[in-house]
Amino acid sequence: GWLGHILELTTSNIPNTPGCFIKDTKIKMFDKSEKKIIDIHLGDKLSDGGFVTAKFKILKQTKKLYNLSNVIVTGCHDVYHDTLGWIKVSDYPDIKEVSTDFTDHEYVYCLNTTSKILPINNVVFADWDEVDEEDIKTLKEDFPFFSKKSDIHQHLEGGFKGDTIVYLANGKSVSMKNLKINDVLENNEKIVGLVEIDLKKSQTKTKIYCFNSNV
Repeated sequence: GWLGHILELTTSNIPNTPGCFIKDTKIKMFDKSEKKIIDIHLGDKLSDGGFVTAKFKILKQTKKLYNLSNVIVTGCHDVYHDTLGWIKVSDYPDIKEVSTDFTDHEYVYCLNTTSKILPINNVVFADWDEVDEEDIKTLKEDFPFFSKKSDIHQHLEGGFKGDTIVYLANGKSVSMKNLKINDVLENNEKIVGLVEIDLKKSQTKTKIYCFNSNV
């Protein structure tokens, strides 16, 4: 519900924002090593000290890709510019759409972090939530529990247990953790992205509810 409200997901297209990266994007870890974004795990610590709280795998579809400091990223992703502040990648000065054929990249990927940023190749990208300073200020005003960026994960990032049963249009049932992109649900909605959220680092504060036998 939270993601649907924020991102306005539809069956025909992924949201205009936020954007994502190709699977081979290398991100520096806290221990100075590098990992491809596709190989990063929940709980991993990135170079800025932020922990990965969620992973996203989304259909690329017709999204335009750009090369910013040798980072291949969708044009709708937020990036920080020293003079312009937070802008879309496609609005970055002198940037051009990549001419390389990426048709073999069917999916794009993104992360959520406790610091709410993704530093890659000396460029500061927003994480999936794409919250900026004004958003943080609003959250502090609207939610009495909110005091730091990591509270977004602990209080506002939610999901279902992996073994929650989901019914498909073909009459079969499958656990949520085994859903695949392009699966069609019983209401004829197609899966356009998969989200995996870390509970371990917030399990002392996160409340879990059972609704109609689903958790």
